[in-house]
Amino acid sequence: MTHNLNGVEVLDNPITEAAEEVSFDIMMPTNAGKRNSSRESVIKTKGDIDYSEQQRISQKIGGRGEELVLINELKKVKKWGLLEELVSQVRRVSLESDDYGYDILSYDKNGNELYLEVKTTKQNKNDFSFILTQNELKHAKMYGYSYCIVIVFDILNKPRIWYMGNPFVQEPYKVALTPLQYRVDVKTE
Repeated sequence: MTHNLNGVEVLDNPITEAAEEVSFDIMMPTNAGKRNSSRESVIKTKGDIDYSEQQRISQKIGGRGEELVLINELKKVKKWGLLEELVSQVRRVSLESDDYGYDILSYDKNGNELYLEVKTTKQNKNDFSFILTQNELKHAKMYGYSYCIVIVFDILNKPRIWYMGNPFVQEPYKVALTPLQYRVDVKTE
């Protein structure tokens, strides 16, 4: 995905207010595996794309979304009156390692661990797609209802947070998975 540079400077500013929490219902996919036809017709060329700059912007966007969700989680667990020991454990594990398969460790009202995978977009619409790694999918299946995908919309303007839940608890999934890459292992003599 290439990023338009308009408005990305906001990512360098400190977060001054919490994002609004929203709620949606997931509809069963009607054309599983089919991509948006308007996207299909767009041909991307390498041209003058600065891939390292695009990666840097993507990381800033993702990091900003994780910061917003972390702030939101800390407010919630404090409001619920959880023990300070649990509140102090709420953190961005993505800063420690990608091996966890989620970005933020938090807790629910009852003090049970929650594993939050944050996906952030500049888009301000409810139909979207995101990349889920094999490691994230493995952990989503392993942690069940304790795993939650959190979507942060409109990160550059008026961010909104949607706690999507875990759409991978049981099949048929409420979302469509499309394999985009394969790892190729080669052994030589």
